[in-house]
Amino acid sequence: MDDHPLYSCNRYRSPIALRHNLLSKDFKARSGQAYMFSEVMNVVLGEKREQQLITGRFVVADVYCSNCKEVLGWKYLKSFCWNPKVYSCRLAMFRD
Repeated sequence: MDDHPLYSCNRYRSPIALRHNLLSKDFKARSGQAYMFSEVMNVVLGEKREQQLITGRFVVADVYCSNCKEVLGWKYLKSFCWNPKVYSCRLAMFRD
């Protein structure tokens, strides 16, 4: 376990992501600082929607903890930006 520390849901401590899936600790969201992950676990996706974010227009879906159903962040599903691969399938998680 020491080789692969986990990021967890704040409410029930459900494992959400492994350390090696962390892409950035300095991701900026309108709500404040966030983490950017390449992959997460024990989550469910909400409905798809188009949304204007700081970096452009995207199709996103909220990401919920599969145990407590708390909103953890969002997943980028499609980008209308100049370089769609930059955010493709990335997950932004709120920092507390």
